[in-house]
Amino acid sequence: MTGASDGLGKEYALQLAQKGYNILLVSRTQSKLDTLASDIQTKHNVETKTLAMDFAANKDKDFDSIKSLIADLDVSILINNVGLSHNIPVPFHETSPQEMRDIITINCMGTLRVTQLVTPGMVERKRGLILTMASFGGILPTPYLATYSGSKAFLQQW
Repeated sequence: MTGASDGLGKEYALQLAQKGYNILLVSRTQSKLDTLASDIQTKHNVETKTLAMDFAANKDKDFDSIKSLIADLDVSILINNVGLSHNIPVPFHETSPQEMRDIITINCMGTLRVTQLVTPGMVERKRGLILTMASFGGILPTPYLATYSGSKAFLQQW
């Protein structure tokens, strides 16, 4: 599960753990991952692994780490929850190039790369579920959030 340490990602992790699923949590902040993993293991007695990575960096070594972590796992559910919106709503022409890159890299490339790592095992086992988080911003363009809306529209069409 990507984007697992807060909000929806955290809740999905807790709900799946409650159902007895082992959990792999991937998110940016190791301290948040450690807290959630400890909480899950204490309450639900399931195996929980973590990987801290910054999806904005788009580093091959981070994706290699995911590949290594899942190599011997039967990943039955992938929840693509990692995402980034704008720091503040602004007209498109005022969006910084770095913010645009980060939104597209995290929301689109991060999701694609993780899914590409997980799907071969699902295809081989002939089962699996992939859930990718959407947004109303991808259905209805949101004023002052153009890049975010575009990235979510991409994911919905993908």
